[in-house]
Amino acid sequence: MSTLEIILTFTASLMTLLLGGGGIVYHRQSKRSKTAEAFAAEVAALKASQEVWKEQIAFLNARVDDLQRIVLDQDTREHQLRDTVSVLEIKHAKNKSAINTAYGCCFCDTPAKCPVLIARTRNEDEYTAIIEKRAKV
Repeated sequence: MSTLEIILTFTASLMTLLLGGGGIVYHRQSKRSKTAEAFAAEVAALKASQEVWKEQIAFLNARVDDLQRIVLDQDTREHQLRDTVSVLEIKHAKNKSAINTAYGCCFCDTPAKCPVLIARTRNEDEYTAIIEKRAKV
């Protein structure tokens, strides 16, 4: 082997080593840039899904508010109906008592003197007054 061959072999080896090492460095940088791009794409996708979730949460919050309002309205209506039922139960009990006393009635020669009709008229007037009072409120 001549010195020229040794120098050429050494130079070729050195160039291969340097250029091959550059390829490895380039590969690592390429891999880092691809990883950064993938991460950026993931962040963009997460931001988009976050916006979708925000819209859905806002919609569902509005829906919950509507349903709460409906429940409160229904609850108010239920209380009104319960009050009406209690008034009707009292009215029914009074009418039943008046009718039961009518069986022992000996004053029924005219309808104006009948205690059943008198008591029933009085109960009807009380019930009408209660309804009118509630309608004003």
